[in-house]
Amino acid sequence: MEQLMELCKMEGVSGFEFEVGNAVKGIFEKYCDFVEADTVGNVIGVIGRGRRRKVMIEAHLDEIGLMVQKIDEKGFVRFCEIGGINPATLPGAEVYIHGRERIFGVIGAKPPHLQTKEESTKNYKIEKMYIDTGFSADMLCDKIAVGDWITFVSKPSLLQNNRICAKSIDNRMGISCLIECMKRLKDTKTDFETVFLASVQEEVGCRGAKVGAYKIEPDFAIVVDVTHAETPYTESTDTVFPLGSGAAIAVGPSLNTALTQCIINTAKKREIPYKTEVCAANSGTDAWAIETTKKGIPCALISAPLKYMHTQVETVCLDDVKAVCDVICGAIEEGIHC
Repeated sequence: MEQLMELCKMEGVSGFEFEVGNAVKGIFEKYCDFVEADTVGNVIGVIGRGRRRKVMIEAHLDEIGLMVQKIDEKGFVRFCEIGGINPATLPGAEVYIHGRERIFGVIGAKPPHLQTKEESTKNYKIEKMYIDTGFSADMLCDKIAVGDWITFVSKPSLLQNNRICAKSIDNRMGISCLIECMKRLKDTKTDFETVFLASVQEEVGCRGAKVGAYKIEPDFAIVVDVTHAETPYTESTDTVFPLGSGAAIAVGPSLNTALTQCIINTAKKREIPYKTEVCAANSGTDAWAIETTKKGIPCALISAPLKYMHTQVETVCLDDVKAVCDVICGAIEEGIHC
């Protein structure tokens, strides 16, 4: 729990993963035989280097955010999104702008008293929003510039029933699973060279995973991410899972059947709670990029259900996170055959 909360405090919008990347590299060095950061910012750690077969466990470390697009004559900051963001979640948000200095600001909203009837029934559009820092244009232009990245201010919090609420649980949850698996597998004798890939830029096109998988060239890969959890906002036709229901193991034409079945068998044998997630097309995760790298890499996808994805209050159940770690480690310990 503490590890996940610390990771969620860190800042690392897609393409600007410097802080979280450096921190993750330092953690990897505690448990891995070999660690490196590649040219795009991926962090790679290896346990059991040189063993007969190579398995890659991957999760992305970037988060959604914003970017400065314009500073107007009154000092208000116009912005665009990095990654998929619902504009309805932005009014009233607190942010940091990362320029020559880190500047605190708020995303303003028009009071309901001043809205027209038409305005009151419509959501804000990102191009109509602004960040207010309190600085004049001249003062602000000395501190930030067009192209600077922006993160949301969000303090990780504990909810009831073993749940955590924070920004960037998508996908610091996955990174926390990589770290937990390292701890468990470090002194475990297996047939595998186990490579851990913390990839960059998933939220803007799975770019880090493509580069990392090409470099590592594993025999097969397990991708760790989040999937949608059941909330009052979801419909009965949505593919969602209740928090506390365990790991979501994906099946579909783009995922390797034998590898996935091996993981499901491990979950059944060890009585690890899990649900089956149907991915009939693009999973929307790094698995989509990894499986078509080089000659093709057999790939499985394991996720934890997440409420309120891509907001500042993403919520996950720690029991589900544990189930994800348990099934990955269990499958590797028992020897994956695919």
